[in-house]
Parts: sequence; structure tokens; C-alpha cells
Amino acid sequence: MKSNIWKKLFIIETILVIFAGIVLFVYVTKTNEGKDESNTEGSNYVDSTVTDSVHEEGDVSDSTYTESTDLDSDISDGDNSDADSKDDTKVEDEEASLIIYMAGVTEEMSNPEYWIDMQKDPDTVLMTKTKIDDLNSKIVETSGCKMNDLESYTEEEAEFGIVVHQTDIKGSPTDSLMNESDANFDDNQLAGAKVNDPVCIIEHSDDDSFYKVRTRDYEGWIRSEDVAICASKEEWLKAWKFTEEGNFIVVTTDRIFTENNRYTPDTSMMVLTMGTVLELVDRNDISYQENGRAPFNNYMIYIPIRNSDGSYGRVATQLPEHSGVSIGYQPLTTRNIINTAFECLGDIYGWGSSLNSEDCSGYIQSIYRTFGIIMPRDTDQQELTPCKRVMLSGLGSSDRGALISDMPAGTALYMDGHTVMYLGEVDGNHYCINSSGSVRGSSGEKLKTRTILINSTDQTQMVSTGATWTNTFNSGIVLWEKAE
Repeated sequence: MKSNIWKKLFIIETILVIFAGIVLFVYVTKTNEGKDESNTEGSNYVDSTVTDSVHEEGDVSDSTYTESTDLDSDISDGDNSDADSKDDTKVEDEEASLIIYMAGVTEEMSNPEYWIDMQKDPDTVLMTKTKIDDLNSKIVETSGCKMNDLESYTEEEAEFGIVVHQTDIKGSPTDSLMNESDANFDDNQLAGAKVNDPVCIIEHSDDDSFYKVRTRDYEGWIRSEDVAICASKEEWLKAWKFTEEGNFIVVTTDRIFTENNRYTPDTSMMVLTMGTVLELVDRNDISYQENGRAPFNNYMIYIPIRNSDGSYGRVATQLPEHSGVSIGYQPLTTRNIINTAFECLGDIYGWGSSLNSEDCSGYIQSIYRTFGIIMPRDTDQQELTPCKRVMLSGLGSSDRGALISDMPAGTALYMDGHTVMYLGEVDGNHYCINSSGSVRGSSGEKLKTRTILINSTDQTQMVSTGATWTNTFNSGIVLWEKAE
């Protein structure tokens, strides 16, 4: 009798366990389905933001300079026909959701080959070295470009220096930040100077911690520790003015670093940004035990140094052959222009070339510097470069769009205080790559993009005027075509 009771209890217990398992399975399944639906909504839609970089860049004349207009003073909105709907960009798959793109920009557009494939003859050389040299001379002669003819200075007028570290050009001789609201945005920052850039020193600060200098494209104060003074103008010219096309390298990526080497602390882990030019050591002068190591699979380059007394010197060091450099200036082709521009995609916005990066005009300048073109520094000056200029001001939307559609990739487009590089047209939309300052989200808040990104000029709208970028551009310049 007891045996039968235990058997019945066992059967009942088993049935209860099975039933509980079924209930638990159904509950977990429903819960996961709810989570999946929630995650799908959260990951497939991202807050789309659009760029704004409209600003005036500082200029210096003797001891005074023009302060920049706050980047947040003019913020771009989305598509002017339906801003709210355009502010949410649907992400096609889970992998794509890891990267946020501007409205109308796809993952494929972040690949330079996407734009190169649109070109008819991407490998045609657009400008010879002779024509580039001629353009550089005309830029210096054009007063509106505000370039400095450094070679015209005498030893009675200035000391001759060489930049030994990537450095900042300031409006006044101080490192103190002149903008408490944003540590990455210094109102005292004017421009930057790259390693091995030539400067003319026209004044010393009272404590000798800063030099007032003129570079080829600017005037301002540089930390004295970042400049070495040459013994003569002849030594200075030899340090930076190379005559042979194949005896120097040019940095063609956003930034590279020299090797970390305890033998050479002066040149260890130095940052070299896009457009930096350094002389190669003659093959016959290369030691096979340089800096504690053999030179195999490396470029041997000269790096300028500041000696303990402030004088100029240089030492040889290695740079791995996989580094992003060109032997001599790059050939000016559409392929090279686009590839070089995309080397900086996603980099931080560097106001006045701070943070080892670039703002809008510094970005355009650095790209073309890799081809040997020395452009002016600021937007209003660049716009006056003596080359082909297509005027857009005063035209209607249709005429503007048609002119931009005919512009070659690599054209620099200018609005007041901002410049972009034109990439091409897709489905009736014009696209550019640029160093962007600020953005506006779907709820109207101002966001600091501060990055180099791709956007559609037709889907980017100026908050102050309601006009799209396409309808705001003043002009476009094509450096490799003659002025009409």
C-alpha cells in the first residue's frame, strides 16, 4: 500500500517538474523576444548630426591679431524639407551601427576607392613640378594670400630658425588657455608649424621662452624650445630648401612617429604630421650601426635638433619603410588627392593645427602640401589663390548645383570662414570631406563634432540663415587649372 502511494507521488512530482520547465521556457523565450525588439529599435536608429565649421580664423599683424568667431555661433541642421525625419539615420545592419555617419552618408562612402572609381582618369598627372613651382611663386606675389617671402630677409632683419618639434603658433607669448569653456579650443591658437619648417625670428619674449616668428604662411609666437637658430642664412637654406626631387621624404598620412630609441632621446617618438618634409641621408653616408641598430627596411632621415645653446643641429635616425611617406612630393593626381584626404578621416578637429591635427583650412593646406603646393593658411586667403576660381555667390540653387556638379574631385569649396574638399555627386546630392566644428542633433542641441568627416552639402543646413551649404558657398578653386 505504501509502495503504491510513493509511486503515485513520484509520478505527480515528475509531472510538476515537467510543467514547471515548460512554463520557464515560455517565459524566457517571451522575455528575449521583447529584448530583441527593444535592441533592434535602439541599434537600428541613431541620432543623425550634421556638420558646422563656419568660423573666422585668426590673423596676426605685428603684435595684434584677430580673434576667431566661436564655432558654435552657426550650427548646421538637417534636410530643410523634413529636418526631423532626416535627423534619424537608419543603420542597415548590426556591424554598421558601430560607426555613426552623417545623413545621406553610407559605409561605402568612407572608402576612398568609392570616389576614385567615379573618376574618368584618376591617375592623370594634373600638374608638373615646374607648374607647381610657378604657382607657389604666384601665391607669394599675391598680396591677398598674405604669404611671407622668407628668403628675402637678411641677417640684419631676422635670425633664421628651423622648427624641431611640431608646435603651435600663438597670438601672444603664453601657453595659458584663453577659452575656459573648451580645453580643445584656444582663442590664442593661430596656426601650427611642422618639423623642419623654416622661420624668421623677429623678436624674443622678455624671458626668452617664446620667439616671435614669421613662417611662410603666418606670424606669431612659438615656444623657443621648439626652434633651433642657424649660425647663418646659408646653413638655414641648406636645412630646408632641397633641390633634388628624390632626396627627401614627405609624410602623406595624418601623423607618424619616429621610433622609441634610448640611444637618441632628442628624436625618439617625435610626431610628424601630414606634409612634413625631411631630407634623406645619402646612401653612401649610412652607417650600418646607427643608433644601436642596423638600418635594414628603414628610411634613414635627418631630424633637426636644438642644441643646448639653442643652435641648430641635425642627427640621422631611422623610419620604418611601411611608414606613410612619399619619396619626394607625390604626383598630383586625383587618386592621390582623394587617398591623402581620406588618411585623416575621423581625426579630431584641431583648431589652428592644434592637437597634432587640423581645422578646415589647415586640412586642405596639409593635403596639398604633400604635392609641393604651399597654400595660404586661412580660408579667406586660400580663396584668393591665383588659380581657376568658380564664383557661386548670387546664383540660384539650380545654377549653383550645376556648377558644383561640373567641378572635379579635389576642388576646395569656400563659404565665409569654412572650406571643404569636394568629392562628387551621388543621386543628385553633392558630397564633401572636411574638418568639421559643430553640429546640431535632432532635439536641437548643439554638439561639438570636432572631427574630419564626410557629409552632403545639400542635406546640411545653416542654422543662422536656413540655407544649405550648397547655397552658402561663395566659390570653388581648382589649384591645377589656370585662372580665367
